[in-house]
Amino acid sequence: MPIQKVNWGAVIVAAIAFWLWGAVWFTLLKAPYIAAVGFSGDQMASKDPMPYIISFIAALVLSLGTAIALADSNQPGAKHGVEFGLFMGIIVFATNYLSINRFQMKPISLWLIETGYVVIGMMIVGAVIGGWRKKSA
Repeated sequence: MPIQKVNWGAVIVAAIAFWLWGAVWFTLLKAPYIAAVGFSGDQMASKDPMPYIISFIAALVLSLGTAIALADSNQPGAKHGVEFGLFMGIIVFATNYLSINRFQMKPISLWLIETGYVVIGMMIVGAVIGGWRKKSA
């Protein structure tokens, strides 16, 4: 069963890496992101910790799902993990989120910023999970 092959250390490290990646990405793109979302800087500077907690839990779930998906892969390695993250990021997230973005009539710049974050983040998660596989018994 794939869950028995999960390297829990890799899952936690990948979740932390994804979460930290978000901090870097949105810090670098703060001004265009605020403009695309349509919030003021004050609205984005909330002291509420819940978005950060939820973001980390989501990163943990994403990392666990990636670990389960790659557990039975016969192509171990960071390169395969990056390819998996890129594929899933584009095929699952980017395409579906583009449809949502267009129906909500949000700026395409918002789609580019948020999709870039997720796709690159999934590649980071894939690299950690793929490169740090649990040893077989």
